[in-house]
Amino acid sequence: MKKIYLIMVFFLAFFASCEDELDTTPFQSVDDNAVFTTLQGFENAVAGVYDGLQDADVYGANVVQDAEVKAQYVIWGGSFTSYSEIASKTMATVNAESTRLWVDGYDVINRANKVLDALVDGLDDPAFLEVEDRIKGEVLFARAITYYELVRNFGLPYNAGSSSDPGVPIILSGTSDVSDAQSGSTRATVNEVFSQIISDLKEAETLLPATANFERASMYSAKAFLARVYLTMKDYTNANSYANDVIDNGGFSLDGNPASSFGPASSLESVFAIVHTSTDNLSNTNAGLNDYFSPTERADISIPQSTLDLFPAGDTRLSSLFIEDDDQMWSNKWIEDDANLPIIRLAEMYLISAESLYELGGSEGDAADMLNIIRNRANLADITVTGTDLRDSIRMEFIREFVAEGHAVYDLQRWQLPVGYSLATRAGETVPWNDPSLVFPIPQREIDVTDLEQNPGY
Repeated sequence: MKKIYLIMVFFLAFFASCEDELDTTPFQSVDDNAVFTTLQGFENAVAGVYDGLQDADVYGANVVQDAEVKAQYVIWGGSFTSYSEIASKTMATVNAESTRLWVDGYDVINRANKVLDALVDGLDDPAFLEVEDRIKGEVLFARAITYYELVRNFGLPYNAGSSSDPGVPIILSGTSDVSDAQSGSTRATVNEVFSQIISDLKEAETLLPATANFERASMYSAKAFLARVYLTMKDYTNANSYANDVIDNGGFSLDGNPASSFGPASSLESVFAIVHTSTDNLSNTNAGLNDYFSPTERADISIPQSTLDLFPAGDTRLSSLFIEDDDQMWSNKWIEDDANLPIIRLAEMYLISAESLYELGGSEGDAADMLNIIRNRANLADITVTGTDLRDSIRMEFIREFVAEGHAVYDLQRWQLPVGYSLATRAGETVPWNDPSLVFPIPQREIDVTDLEQNPGY
């Protein structure tokens, strides 16, 4: 498990697919003062931030599979105690998955903070000055989306009417040691963390280039995440505005085949994605998504019939995104060892717009138009329902479209609907959307060395 680091050691192979491939010579046993003396040093530090995001304990796997195991649209059948605790909603404060997400999430934040600290002085180098804004935008983007995942897991759902719910510590400067990073820190409120996320993403939006390879943040990556964050906050005006900006101006397009976003090839639908290789994360290491989701690996996470029943006859996602093996159904999204992991894709922007338009009380026809674009891609006919039937249709499309992508539990919480279990033995049982059992415990190791307040129920 990575610790917040004093030395800079980076998996630069992660960027082998970039057009402007970075120097693949890693820095080892080099202190920060030496790293940030050249443009290449800054670029390597940015690569380290992306590598932190790709870590299996962050976006490389856990952000997705932790969320999936929290809800009822998959079946957890594995033997790992840590995931079994998430599935049963009875987590221990020493749960390995919550600890890994916390530690490696703050590792990403610390890496980003170190780059931001070094940018204050920067370099007197024309080549550096040409890319300084992009570098700052990339690390602000990484810090923002990591805080978003931390506060969603360790805090109650965002509620504009509750300004006192504890979130996670906001740390905005870099340190060389994890204990230093959180020494004397306190938990900011959920609302304060969301304000920081918005601030970082808005600044990143102004600094990032309009286009980039899908594994690097662009201006539209920031806009897409702003749409997602604003939807979480139920700020439907901003959510719709940002989603439509990405749709109209981002240069992305829906893949004709819904499965095209989930292989080793690049996808025009991916607004931002994590690149995996056969030897990094998606591999036979008990750490990659396909280790858990693939029937030919550990086969721990399968798809229940109740989820398949949500898809109408003729829906192409049934044939392209699910496979049968040994009389059980499995998600086909995370099968290949070198599959990319789309973190945010264009389909979400259409559904964010549809939900926002409906909730704003404007034209239901416009909301239905956005919804029908996603339905048509799945070979489903237009719907013409109105009122709560339209609302429910939009919500159902969110569930169908993003099965196995880590969305469902947060969608249910946004809609304030009950959340079920991923255990076959507890099928049909639910807890309220804001139940403390859906919130991860602050890791015991943090409680032991800091004054952080533990979450209720732990």
